[in-house]
Amino acid sequence: MDTQQAIMQHTTGGARRLKSYRKLGQRIVNPTGQLVYQDNGGAILFVAHLDTVLWGKPIAANGQITNCPQLDDRLGVAIGLELLGSIVTEPYDVLLTDCEEQGQSTARHFVDPPRQYRWVVEFDRAGSDCVFYDYSDGTLQESFEQCGCDVEWGSYSDISSLEHLGVQCVNFGCGYHGQHTKSCFCNVAEVESQLAKFSNWYKHFGQAEYPWDGPKYVAPARGGGHWSKSYSRGITTWEDYRKAWVPDRQARLSPDPCPVCGCLANWTNDDYCVDCGSVLREMETDYREGRTL
Repeated sequence: MDTQQAIMQHTTGGARRLKSYRKLGQRIVNPTGQLVYQDNGGAILFVAHLDTVLWGKPIAANGQITNCPQLDDRLGVAIGLELLGSIVTEPYDVLLTDCEEQGQSTARHFVDPPRQYRWVVEFDRAGSDCVFYDYSDGTLQESFEQCGCDVEWGSYSDISSLEHLGVQCVNFGCGYHGQHTKSCFCNVAEVESQLAKFSNWYKHFGQAEYPWDGPKYVAPARGGGHWSKSYSRGITTWEDYRKAWVPDRQARLSPDPCPVCGCLANWTNDDYCVDCGSVLREMETDYREGRTL
């Protein structure tokens, strides 16, 4: 199947109905939306989301597909179901999710997979770069950089909800533009160029394993009379930050008393008082008012 035909197959007609994809695999029941898992016995997991923000009647002409907001992420679906098999020379499992556009991907309900995966890939990225979210600075990112792929920053996609799998994941650009608008389009040549880049990476690095044991974090430090706040990109919510930071702080004590309550025993060398919450409350206020992260 050629690239344009594959894309049109998943952006027109009955493809709009999410339930048309249930026959492709096991439907995992969850409280928030659809989740279809196709177990092909693979050591690789492909992920894409079926939900869209808008839907249009696509126009295919001059090597472009236009008027097609559903390219996010039906283009990714087309790649995984129709085109990726010509690149990945081994079986791979498929996970099709729902509710990604709401920031509540049903991927989080994919637990206890039948095997440990070597790596996870998603094609749900506009343009021609790739992103790693909480998996940044890992060996998987390094391998893509060695292949000359552009690595940028991203906010959220399905793989952000798959940390519990213990494997590094990448969201690779698939070539659509203008997502979430009626003018969304893709150039078929750019899609094929991205597939060629991914094929080159797979040829050189695709057989390796990329385990993941969670994001790193850097605790805040005091310097120059001001609070300097250093965050890992893996810490995305206040609760994540509190859980990661507080236990480590409590293990290290400072001889300086807390300036608020005078406590010595529970005042750590990261300038946080376990008893009264001095500084931590200040940082929480900063976070909620958008002055951090």
